[in-house]
Amino acid sequence: MFALLAALFVLPAHADCHVEVQVESGPEYDRFKDYAPVRLTKTGADPCSVDLVADELPWATAPASDGSDFIATRQTVHFAAGDDDHAVLVDTFDDHDVEPDEAFGVWLENLSGVTSVKNLFTMVTIENDDGGFGVEPSPVLVDASGAADVWGYTDDAGNEEVFEWRAYRLVHIYLDAPRSEETWVSYRTISPTDPSPYFSATPGVDYGPVSGVAHFAPGQLDYFVEIPFYDDSTYEWVEELELVLEESSGAPISGRSRLITRIFDYEDCPVEDSMWDCM
Repeated sequence: MFALLAALFVLPAHADCHVEVQVESGPEYDRFKDYAPVRLTKTGADPCSVDLVADELPWATAPASDGSDFIATRQTVHFAAGDDDHAVLVDTFDDHDVEPDEAFGVWLENLSGVTSVKNLFTMVTIENDDGGFGVEPSPVLVDASGAADVWGYTDDAGNEEVFEWRAYRLVHIYLDAPRSEETWVSYRTISPTDPSPYFSATPGVDYGPVSGVAHFAPGQLDYFVEIPFYDDSTYEWVEELELVLEESSGAPISGRSRLITRIFDYEDCPVEDSMWDCM
């Protein structure tokens, strides 16, 4: 910490380089990210450099541990005269331990050519999300012949996009940490609740509605729900349905509680129809 304070007194007055550090806290479990992003932005015309350090904070209320919660790192970031943005990715790890939110520190050292700094020191919080139920896409899709494969597209939000000729898809309901007693969580399919450019799939016409209770025996971590799709010969716009987790017993719903499936049509729009007739 003394090195941090000393660095403040050697900032050259003649330089024109201003650095800001931005960090992002978040849950330890994320299908699409296993790192904490640290962004350094620079304003000013002159080149400069800093050492970015990510390390343990023994004095934090719940310190994150190097090697098990994240990987401590030190990187030198060089800003050329025209540079204005650098990203440093601090690796983080998902585990299945029910624990408090944990923090590690991010700070700058060895400032060279820097006029001023915003957030010389800051903390990143790894939010615990263990011990509860959640829902995520399953890679298994099944066609009308009963053959299973892993074709499908998952967007950046983790929602699945499939063609309607798929016989059904599986949705994975998980319990992130085992329990010694039986637990359960209820689920059902609904029309999407958020504003969307797509249409709502019609239960009983586009897909088979499902609802029920997923019972987890002691030690069980996985449960799969089958959602059937109905193929037709009518050209349709993209349609959506949503599976939601609603109530639980024995464990909270601490992970993702909603999952959208988008059904894509594959029939061609008839040439005699206008675009609007086919949407």
